[in-house]
Amino acid sequence: MKRRIFVLVIASALTLAACGGGAQDGDSVELSLGSAAAPTNAMTPSAEQFKKDVEEGTAGRVKVVLQLNGVVGDEATMSEAVQRGTLEAGIISDFGLSAVEPKISVAGLPYLFRDMDEVKEHYYGGFIGEYNTEQLAKKDIKVLAWGDNSFRALSNSKRPVTGADDIKGLNLRVTPVPVLVDFFEALGAKVTPLPITEVLTALQQGLVDGQENGINLTASFGFGDVQKHMTVTNHSYSAVGYVINAKIWDSISSEDQAVVQKAAEDAAAFEIEQNIKDVETNRAKLEDAGVTFDELDAASVATLRAEAQKVWAEYEDEFDAEILDQIDASLGSE
Repeated sequence: MKRRIFVLVIASALTLAACGGGAQDGDSVELSLGSAAAPTNAMTPSAEQFKKDVEEGTAGRVKVVLQLNGVVGDEATMSEAVQRGTLEAGIISDFGLSAVEPKISVAGLPYLFRDMDEVKEHYYGGFIGEYNTEQLAKKDIKVLAWGDNSFRALSNSKRPVTGADDIKGLNLRVTPVPVLVDFFEALGAKVTPLPITEVLTALQQGLVDGQENGINLTASFGFGDVQKHMTVTNHSYSAVGYVINAKIWDSISSEDQAVVQKAAEDAAAFEIEQNIKDVETNRAKLEDAGVTFDELDAASVATLRAEAQKVWAEYEDEFDAEILDQIDASLGSE
């Protein structure tokens, strides 16, 4: 298996230092919470709800400082900062968190989930979420809750994508996670891994033809303004973790931990519901902006699934056998 080292743009140490580092004043704790999501994405109001519930529930003993819209760096940078404790907390996708622990990208294997019912059963409330939570705990990151980052779709400025052959030759921004990079390379695309904070500029400058993200992120980051075609491939699912540095967590009293935990669970529940609702709204916005949505026929989906199975086979030695066995037993290989 060919291994890749992805070079990600790292935010400056001064920026991260400005986030706080678990600053405590007497019995108070200050949590800087980072997110790369755009203001119109459901993660943003969920962060605001989390802040309100935590500060009210702890009578100000735990304060939350929101660092949203990528101001403290891309998701890999934030994940590493939460691990170190230079950023106390974050709302970060599982793909972003995989920069700290690559094992959790098993959840992003192409065509792992068929629909949201399977996601809710096996990720949010099941063995995949539990596995990823356990792996991140070993890296000093505590997952308070899992939220929704959507099934992924494919957009581009060149041509309609109605079958696997249409992907060949496209220069695509793919999230810098090996399982997805390998999948699109197997389909004949030229892959350019970039953090999401750099995608719009790359699209505007013609450095890439297209990108793969959910409908909500595509709309909220303005990618639709420079894309003509979009296909709802549902080729991979991504969750979002509401996370906190483990040592910072341990510094909070048990009483206030209970408040923070419930606030995160409530914020994630709101985010999941809102993010699902936003898919149709944002699809309409993209269509109004001139984006044409194309469909895959059953034969094309079967072809993509067959290519996905080849990627699965390549990663048998990359992921823990136990989790792969659970996936096979619970979700099957098709």
